[in-house]
Amino acid sequence: MDRPLLISLFCLALILRMGAAIGIHVWLSHNSREYLIAGDADGYWRLGQNLATGQPYEVYQPPRQVLRMPGYPLLIASSIRLFGDSRLGVRLVQAFLASISVVIVALLAKEFFETRTAIFSGVLLAISPAAVAFSALLLSETLFAVMLLLNLWLSVRWLKSETTKIDLWGALLTGISTALVVYVRPTWIPAFVIWGGLVVILKSGKARWGEAIIVLLTGLIVLFPWAYRNHSLTGHWVLTTLWSGPSLYDGFNPDATGASEMSFFDREQVMADGGMSEYDMNRYYQSRAVQFIKSEPSRSCGLMFEHARRYWSLTPNADQFRTTSLMLPLAIWNGLFLALGVYGAWSFRQKLLPVIIIVGPMIAFAIIHTFFVGSLRYRLPAEYPFSIAVGVGIHLLWEKFGRKNRRLSESQGVTL
Repeated sequence: MDRPLLISLFCLALILRMGAAIGIHVWLSHNSREYLIAGDADGYWRLGQNLATGQPYEVYQPPRQVLRMPGYPLLIASSIRLFGDSRLGVRLVQAFLASISVVIVALLAKEFFETRTAIFSGVLLAISPAAVAFSALLLSETLFAVMLLLNLWLSVRWLKSETTKIDLWGALLTGISTALVVYVRPTWIPAFVIWGGLVVILKSGKARWGEAIIVLLTGLIVLFPWAYRNHSLTGHWVLTTLWSGPSLYDGFNPDATGASEMSFFDREQVMADGGMSEYDMNRYYQSRAVQFIKSEPSRSCGLMFEHARRYWSLTPNADQFRTTSLMLPLAIWNGLFLALGVYGAWSFRQKLLPVIIIVGPMIAFAIIHTFFVGSLRYRLPAEYPFSIAVGVGIHLLWEKFGRKNRRLSESQGVTL
């Protein structure tokens, strides 16, 4: 794609995201608040501060040392070291990174489709209300989405390479970038298996098996320092975090409604009062969630349906965002976004690689959040690559109505 076009997309995204970062920061300051979504944001901020000041990577009491992957706290720590203890600094850094994602979306779209589709996809992501607003929040969604896009783009370029020899650099970059996404969110860890399977299916020759092994080994090597650190602290090899148990129980417990309600954790205090280690606590809540599902299958199915409904919701689920002035425009935007995306995806449904890259994350996260609490927030990172399907849908309509208008003009010209 032309460099001026990519620069224009980046500038459009940057202006909107910088404006959102400053606007949200000013609004929070006037209302004596530090975060728009306080719970997770405060935990991330504390971890980032600890990293920036050389303190142990832990938060709360009793200390939870394997609560979060370190990717996003490292971004916060880097911003603190560069710009001081400023939340606005982090918001502006995220705005810059999120603007880069618009360029990556256009490049990724160009791997499969023509330039006009890439332009539509980039513009859509640049002006997306949810993507713009979330880039200013101190949550991991934006960094996760940017790293996920980078991984998808590098993986596509590797999988499309036609060399009969081992594509060492392609496999290495795919493995490294996949591991870096996992360092932000553990949700992406199944991607290692997917890339390994795709290279075996899509490439020919014995080299494809070597490339699959390289991706898997590279991922293990990059994640090893984190796993080793966790082993030294807990006595167990933990590749990701020790929070999946409470998260699963949040979705399946006697008081569950489908919305996130973690008060049980503070109320029960199984670590402080029960003397459980972080590893045992995680397994304890995991087993309780499984027990609830087995004993209450019909109720569990109802909760799974509610999780899915919240994931696919056209409007924010949190009460603080449920205002008429916000709900209606977002419902219209999201409804059109999903409808055009389905329309666009249907046109390339028989092409394996575009389906997995563009639609795969949206479906994969939907399945995951059928079991864990669902929310529009968790769908947002998948909307970044899915915007390409929306771009395809818009391009198809553009061509369809463009042809009709040309035929009408020609017909009128003949009549005259």
